[in-house]
Amino acid sequence: MENKKTLKRIFLLLATVGWMLIIFSFSAKPADESTQMSHETGKIVAKIINPDFNRWSPDLQSNYVEQIDFAVRKSAHASEYALLGVLLFFTVTEWAAYFKWSWIGKHRALAVWMIGTCYAASDEFHQYFVPGRSCQMSDVLLDSAGVLAGIALCLILIRFASARLNYLISFLILMAVETYIAVNVHDQFIRPYIGDVLVVIVLYCFIRIIVPNGIKRLPLYLFLFSTAVEVGQYFNLAAMLGLGGNRLARIILGSTFDWKDIGCYGAGCIILWIWEKSRDRKFF
Repeated sequence: MENKKTLKRIFLLLATVGWMLIIFSFSAKPADESTQMSHETGKIVAKIINPDFNRWSPDLQSNYVEQIDFAVRKSAHASEYALLGVLLFFTVTEWAAYFKWSWIGKHRALAVWMIGTCYAASDEFHQYFVPGRSCQMSDVLLDSAGVLAGIALCLILIRFASARLNYLISFLILMAVETYIAVNVHDQFIRPYIGDVLVVIVLYCFIRIIVPNGIKRLPLYLFLFSTAVEVGQYFNLAAMLGLGGNRLARIILGSTFDWKDIGCYGAGCIILWIWEKSRDRKFF
């Protein structure tokens, strides 16, 4: 039991530090690269909320992406620090209990908010030395609010749904990884294979947030579901349902059938099956 607690503390610490490094890597990008990444993300958002986006002229697309760029950037700021707030909350909770830091344990929300805000300020200061970037107090305030939102989410779940917390942590971490892969990774292995393996694990964690116990053979059901979606791509299910022009529907249902995707879903479900058998869902 103690070994499991130790692994949990180490996992949370590594996840928190890892996410801080990812935030740092985003801030270390020169202005041109940062703007390009923001615009690429803006295009994804535009395609989701505007099914006809691909039919627009290049100039109209560019103007629209420019219009929503500010909202995309600020939303990204708040979201990445909300996730940091969640990770910091559980990391501080576990390590404060381990070292018997009673004051931090009693005031963990304040401690986490201070740590997150200080990191936001240091990261914003770091941007001052990045070519083309600037140091803005408004971003520090926004990031601080994001940390606060993450803390509030943790406190709400602790009060009303403590059994679901660990699945929420895993879901947020994996979603962050999937998002990073989708935006920044364009290779021939991680994006097409690892991304597909992770997607069923993300779905598993999401379902476990809602139903933390029960649903025996959930990995099997997820495999059957993901396979059915993939087969639906073979028959162009989105078009059959009259949703071919809807970007969100095409993202969810897909548009290209590939046997290798089914193999990746199977690998992810095998990992989940081994997890349930070996850990008995008690690792967290």
